[in-house]
Amino acid sequence: MTKDDVAAALDEIGVLLQLTGENDFRVRAYTNGARLVSQFQGDFKAAVASGQLGEIRGIGDALAEKITTLVNTGRLPFLDDLRASVAPGLLDILRLPGIGPKKVKALHTELGIDSIAKLKASCDAGEVAKLKGFGEKTQEKILSGIQFLDTVGQRVRIDQAEPIAEAILARLRALSDVIRAEACGSLRRRRDTTKDIDIVASSANPEAVTAAFATFPEVVSVVGQGATKCSVTVQLPADGKPITLNSDLLVVTDEQFPFAVLHFTGSKEHNIRLRQRAMERGWTLNEFGLGTIEKPLKAKTEADVYKALGLPLIPAELRQDTGE
Repeated sequence: MTKDDVAAALDEIGVLLQLTGENDFRVRAYTNGARLVSQFQGDFKAAVASGQLGEIRGIGDALAEKITTLVNTGRLPFLDDLRASVAPGLLDILRLPGIGPKKVKALHTELGIDSIAKLKASCDAGEVAKLKGFGEKTQEKILSGIQFLDTVGQRVRIDQAEPIAEAILARLRALSDVIRAEACGSLRRRRDTTKDIDIVASSANPEAVTAAFATFPEVVSVVGQGATKCSVTVQLPADGKPITLNSDLLVVTDEQFPFAVLHFTGSKEHNIRLRQRAMERGWTLNEFGLGTIEKPLKAKTEADVYKALGLPLIPAELRQDTGE
């Protein structure tokens, strides 16, 4: 398992523990552990093998043991047992915007809700609004979220998604605070379908860019907005009907831009191969840079990154770890 895989597994444990009613202290141990793992600089597998993880503040012996098991075996019985103890439908409910694990736990405990279908029926009957901590507004948001999932739950053909991405990119590139912007993910790799539009932009004023992004005419709702990240739902007509997609924007410095575009273009398997080549040279490769803390390598384009790793520029369409 890679560093990103381990961080994702720890995050999942945190969510599942909340769904089972575990105390906040134990939940935070895993969510903080996920953050520390994702921010780790250096050879992650070597650090695990040498026992160095236990020296990091916030990663105790028990957590370090679980991380070691994940890295060495690719599985964790503790996580498998947690998954088996939680109804799959509860995880589906978590996909609803604004509904966190604590609310899902309350819905399950108080009303026996373990699927989106049961949740909708309870909302239609007015039962959810009567629960402590919910109310009419929350019930309305849940029903809107269910409708939203029905709308964007399917993957969209590339010929339908591309015009939306191009419209958003055109608006981003027209902003005075934006230096560069590029659509990434499966859309850039020219896959037949996509489920969202991932965009990376560079700027010296990221907050201004995310604020502007959230107000674009194509945006129908804002899922989350921060200083460097913004997640929205966008909609444009295609083939005579509205096409709705999620769109995530990450704003980085212009020095970080080629590394971020490379990382978020993927695929995951291709990125793993690139990180392996970096490790062979004693470097770390992630979405923010290449090299070491003491000596980071500079790059203006993706081609510079590939060149440093002893490779020609590989077209995005070929980045699937199929021999490229």
